[in-house]
Amino acid sequence: MPRGRTAGDERSPEGRLAKSLPVTHPAPEDFAALAALGRVESGRNHLATVSIDGNAFGEFFKALAKEGSDDPRMRNWKTRISQSLSAATRDALTEATMSLPLTDERDQVVVVPHVVGGDDVLVSLPADQAWAFTLAFLRQFGQAVRTATADILEMLNGRRAGRSEGEPPLEAPTASAGIVFAHSGYPLNLLAESAGRRLREAKRAVRG
Repeated sequence: MPRGRTAGDERSPEGRLAKSLPVTHPAPEDFAALAALGRVESGRNHLATVSIDGNAFGEFFKALAKEGSDDPRMRNWKTRISQSLSAATRDALTEATMSLPLTDERDQVVVVPHVVGGDDVLVSLPADQAWAFTLAFLRQFGQAVRTATADILEMLNGRRAGRSEGEPPLEAPTASAGIVFAHSGYPLNLLAESAGRRLREAKRAVRG
């Protein structure tokens, strides 16, 4: 599956990632070439498919909408915070990609994004890079979301605490990830489904 065309399209996830990088890295031509970017000891024939999704975003926006019905300022905040959370996703992808030593060693993009929207991410990368990428993404994303929501959460929780319903305080949304390792020739659609199942298991295991 040629990647040069999609990587060069700035509207595609690959193109947007390439544009966000401080230097221009060529995209791998296909999944076999992507797997071959891994270290020698990895066998250079396996990929990781990583599915990432936010936790508790629905609860956060529901609370914001509820309070916004009484406070016009919060209605305006919904658009702003939505943009901030989308930016957190894109920035975390860039930072996690650049944090991989292999990115500089190979002078190539070693992460191929398939889906990047809102708080949803689906990427492929050499199998031996999966843990470092995923941890870096979750760390960067979590920090950005906490910063973006800090003031709003303080106001929301202050209003909730002032009522008698006994509502628990809201916390900043987070993200979970599911990872699948497979040979580079395995169909992407099946990998995406399997990674999605691993993601749902992760969410259940830690309750978001």
